[in-house]
Amino acid sequence: SYSGFEVQLAQALASRLFGDAVTVEFVNISARQRPNALVDGRVDLMIRNTGFEPGREAWGEWTNTFYFVDGQRLMVRADSGYTSLNDLAGRTIAVQAGTPAQTSLEEAAESIGFTVVPVQGIITDAFAVFTNGQADAFSADWTVLAALADTTGAPADYTVVGELLSEIPWNVVVPPGEAAFLNEV
Repeated sequence: SYSGFEVQLAQALASRLFGDAVTVEFVNISARQRPNALVDGRVDLMIRNTGFEPGREAWGEWTNTFYFVDGQRLMVRADSGYTSLNDLAGRTIAVQAGTPAQTSLEEAAESIGFTVVPVQGIITDAFAVFTNGQADAFSADWTVLAALADTTGAPADYTVVGELLSEIPWNVVVPPGEAAFLNEV
């Protein structure tokens, strides 16, 4: 059973578009499955912490309004003493490879002097590099950081610090070529 803001948004959209009697079927997709989920027909509408950026045009038709704005931040161990990105000069920051978070960290690393540790795989793989002590910090969307801290069993051992490194507005996406559907959304 799914719950939360995006679930409520999907149910409200379905009700407005198709009437109150419609039942929404939720499909669990990973971040890596997002690019093809609409193209191959697994989903009819994507409402899943997804922001537009160059290179994602082929995923589908994107709303030009946002339903949420997230942001990239840093997580450190609560007892580390780090309070900002500048404090991590000479240190290491783990991040999921191939993400916008990696790109923004690499840009900042040049001027601050920390090492970016891109981790292949899913976001929890990158988080594990940090929690296992192989990196001094971890960076991702703020909402993801909060959720991952909760999975540790000791969320108070971790804290989110510093200012936003980037803003990530989330869009609703419909299948490619479905401009009429997009207008209804």
